[in-house]
Amino acid sequence: MSREGRGSNMVGVGAYNERLVLSLIRGAGALSKSELARATRLSAQTLTILVDRLEAECLVVRNEPQRGRVGQPSVPYSLNPEGAYTLGLKVGRRSFELVLMNFTGDVVKVFRATYDYPTPNRLMKFFRNSLDALLADTPKRMLTKIVGLGVAMPGELWNWYQEMDAPKRAMDQWRTFDVAAALRDAINMPIHLLNDATAACIAELTFGSHELRGDFQYFHVGDFLGGGLVLNGTIFNGSRSNAAAVGSMLVPGSSATKSKAVQLLAVASVITLHRELKRLKRDTRVLWDPGTIWAGIEDVLPSWIENVSWNLAFASVNAVAVTDVPRVVIDGSVPEAVRDAIVRRTSEIVRELPTAGLEPFAISAGTLGPMARAIGAASIPLHAGFAHDQAVLLK
Repeated sequence: MSREGRGSNMVGVGAYNERLVLSLIRGAGALSKSELARATRLSAQTLTILVDRLEAECLVVRNEPQRGRVGQPSVPYSLNPEGAYTLGLKVGRRSFELVLMNFTGDVVKVFRATYDYPTPNRLMKFFRNSLDALLADTPKRMLTKIVGLGVAMPGELWNWYQEMDAPKRAMDQWRTFDVAAALRDAINMPIHLLNDATAACIAELTFGSHELRGDFQYFHVGDFLGGGLVLNGTIFNGSRSNAAAVGSMLVPGSSATKSKAVQLLAVASVITLHRELKRLKRDTRVLWDPGTIWAGIEDVLPSWIENVSWNLAFASVNAVAVTDVPRVVIDGSVPEAVRDAIVRRTSEIVRELPTAGLEPFAISAGTLGPMARAIGAASIPLHAGFAHDQAVLLK
């Protein structure tokens, strides 16, 4: 695949019914033509034409017939992992990630870099170097099926220079930097931008555990906490495209002092642990490597987990009071053991809080962890090219 012409849009997939069939198969894992006909209310003949066309385009594959039932054996169809590929770029406050992902959400390749703070020059250098490595080490049959690049990044990066201990002048470069235009100059394919926390929520909705695919409030404990809201099976954006801005929710603050209300992101983010370690003159590099277990900070970690959980418990109750969702999902760019400890302690605190008038709700761990934002970024081109409901792209 040349730099001038990467990717394809799969002729015909834009048709409404084809998108609907692909979305139904993605949600269920595998469906037969008769099951698809019942779900879509299309005739058997129309459904057969649609599925046969998708199979010819290598977007779906037929599985082994299911026998043991009355009548002809049922033949389920599932998505073809090699039917399409997509790129996802996560722009974080401490790290960049570029992933190549297949049609069923499996990450094929990952490129990563960490830094003290992000700048446009660092981003473009990382992207070009990673792209060169990708082109050199990926079969052409995969490269020609890349349908786009999704970018997940925080909004208004320049406003966070103090929290990131970054020079204001360096961070101000983001004010006038056109991310999409710069990336489009480096790679000739559709570019899609989305908020990083929203992208993580989309990843959980699309590729997370099947039991978490219903309506839920989503919290992502990253450098700064963010999240999203899933209602009626899709991302809820609100009339001004800023719904579920959970980082701005007001919470009690310190679990020890019961201090005045603060914003959730100020007390439930990894950056607060970073600041505490810096105050103690300790090495903070362990926090920015998602492959570690955060060894060496065991003395500091319990109090941070307690404070994060205390405030997430209040935020969870308030979110459910407004949305009536049956589940709260907590994930983050933290080790799995830390995330599970936060989920467990948050659940315990919720049981101690007054919840009269609310329906019971579950608190669950997310399934994608530190990769959620990058996977969410990579899912954006798939939604744009193949999904039945593109409302997830509106925020």
